[in-house]
Amino acid sequence: MEILLRSARNTTPDDWSPDGKFLVYTEGLTGNDQTVSALPLGGDRKPIEVTTRKEGVDQAHAAFSPDSRWVAYSST
Repeated sequence: MEILLRSARNTTPDDWSPDGKFLVYTEGLTGNDQTVSALPLGGDRKPIEVTTRKEGVDQAHAAFSPDSRWVAYSST
């Protein structure tokens, strides 16, 4: 077992990119300004913000397109 990410916020994995290079995940709790980020699975593994945290807005349930070029997610 390998820890991929440590975060002070609750994290939920949503999808692996089809090419296996990224894990997209939701960070935060429902109703508490959730955001979506992508974790590169190679290199320095520094998370990439897909969405920006906005007060009162949840952004979650991310999924990669079949060619790994796009990320779709839901937003309130």
